[in-house]
Amino acid sequence: MKVDGSKVRIALIAVIIGVLLGAYIGYALTPTTTFTISPGVYPGAPDYTIWREGSNYFAKNKYGEIEFSGTNASQVIQSAINALTNGGKIFIHQGVYEINTPIILKEHITIVGEGGIKSNSGKGTTVLSATQSIDSVFKTSPEEDTLIAHISLLYLRIVCNDLVETAINLTNVDSTEISWVAIRGATSKGIHLGFYGTIPPSGGTIPGGMTIQHCRFYDTNAIEINIEYNTQDWILFNWFAGGNPKTAIRIFDSNKIKIRGNEINTPTEHGILITDDDNPSSHNIQVAGNWINPGTNCYPIKVNLTSPSVYSDITVTDNLITDDGLGLSLDNCVIVDGTDFNGKPLRNSGTATISSGTSVTFNHGLAGTPTLVLCSFNNTGYGEWKWSATSTQITITVTNSGTYEVYWYAEYKP
Repeated sequence: MKVDGSKVRIALIAVIIGVLLGAYIGYALTPTTTFTISPGVYPGAPDYTIWREGSNYFAKNKYGEIEFSGTNASQVIQSAINALTNGGKIFIHQGVYEINTPIILKEHITIVGEGGIKSNSGKGTTVLSATQSIDSVFKTSPEEDTLIAHISLLYLRIVCNDLVETAINLTNVDSTEISWVAIRGATSKGIHLGFYGTIPPSGGTIPGGMTIQHCRFYDTNAIEINIEYNTQDWILFNWFAGGNPKTAIRIFDSNKIKIRGNEINTPTEHGILITDDDNPSSHNIQVAGNWINPGTNCYPIKVNLTSPSVYSDITVTDNLITDDGLGLSLDNCVIVDGTDFNGKPLRNSGTATISSGTSVTFNHGLAGTPTLVLCSFNNTGYGEWKWSATSTQITITVTNSGTYEVYWYAEYKP
């Protein structure tokens, strides 16, 4: 039988083209980067490792098998979360991940990035960068009056690009941690902790046990950390880097909140705002050891309670405020102690001497005109005493002339 050579050649060319096209398509969804993962499950292994190569994203399970891939980072990350029906750990390799839909978090999920949190390039940093207008990058979607427990977000940089309302929106979340996370460019809130259900929450429905620490914020005209209807939260050692946020930390209808060791730069309305609508009231809150550099028309610290009482127990201690802004507004605080205001303390004490006379004037060193002055004397011959003060000095006057050592204590409560 005679074979037509031209037809054979055409058939061979078609086969070769098909093989090459199939190889190209297969390559497009096959990673070239090698990740060595030991076979089997080993201690500390993430349940999924996610990385980017070109325009493709891959999710490899702890056995080294690629389960999810595609060109949509949000979908690949969400698929890995959804696959962890009993919780687990997801490691996201350094790089830039373009986010176009919110990522829904579930109970017992830990998401860990790589490296530091200051770079936008993705070199040594896991960057989640919004590419479309969305309400959140991470959020929870709980049922009413139901808590979601044990979520951790670690070592991530979230770049909202003025496209995201709230970078991390955690509703009804309990016993959760956000550490070493940078947030930039959110339009409404950086981190929001809220409640969905019957107001006020009570008993086992109250969310709390939240730790936000070592995070970095740079959002313009936004509230960086907003906490509502929560209990027993810790806000520690965060850096509010500037960008003229509206308020760095806002606490509303919450209790047992500790705010310590934060650096707050250039907020436009409030550095720290504690408020409520008495349903329930905010109480048992500690504000200690923070450094605040407020904007010109800003309250560095403001406590504004609907029904303040001694049971409010809000303490403001040992803070350093570098500029006065609008001044402190702490009328409803139970204790104000050791806070430096524009480099000066709110409490001070010392000694002064009345020499053969009836009065002595001395500098008190307080941040403002004293609201309380107490005195004792080295003997009882002074008769009666009274005090007067200005923004810089105290005058102690006695009825009986003589020489007296005066031991004084003064307090300025804004």
